[in-house]
Amino acid sequence: MVVDRAQVEEVRRQAFGFSLPSLAFLAPSGQGRAEDAEPIRQVETSVTAARMSRDGKWVLSLENGSTWRQTDTERVGREPRPGSKVVIRSAALGSYLMSVDGQRSFRARREE
Repeated sequence: MVVDRAQVEEVRRQAFGFSLPSLAFLAPSGQGRAEDAEPIRQVETSVTAARMSRDGKWVLSLENGSTWRQTDTERVGREPRPGSKVVIRSAALGSYLMSVDGQRSFRARREE
């Protein structure tokens, strides 16, 4: 199977937030391993559904098909709604920070 650079980049974006094993075929051409590729530092997408879990933390389904759960106790000023813009960026020690509609960021982890 032939995979072009755009397809590789799309797979890497879809996998943002997951720990994946070394998959050499996801490396851009001319590089031997996926780990050699420039890491994706952040992803921008939008909310398709949002709900508050029993523990008072947000669970967000995003346009890119991923589901993220808030892991800290940071309060969100305006409730996330379908269409809200989301920026998820890599943080320290393998964690992630999520900002909804430019509000203060909270820690989150990817579930799906």
